Amino acid sequence: MYSDTVNGKLQLQYEFIKKQMIQQFYHTYKLSFILSLIFGLMGFLYWYFIGCSNGTCAITSSPINSSIYGMIMGFILGIKNNKK
Repeated sequence: MYSDTVNGKLQLQYEFIKKQMIQQFYHTYKLSFILSLIFGLMGFLYWYFIGCSNGTCAITSSPINSSIYGMIMGFILGIKNNKK
């Protein structure tokens, strides 16, 4: 009986701490995720309007590569801005 109440309290504390950690992660990296989406779209648009048509360019030869590269650059830029 006693162990059930202790386990219940521990479970509630765990859920509370988990919720706090998720909120802290969200607030810390919110800008990074937003910039990642914007830069990913910019990478796709770069491929669409300017990209390499003959396939010799490593990044701009496919829309997936351009978008992923843009997302990584946006995320890194967001992390650098979060450190201020």
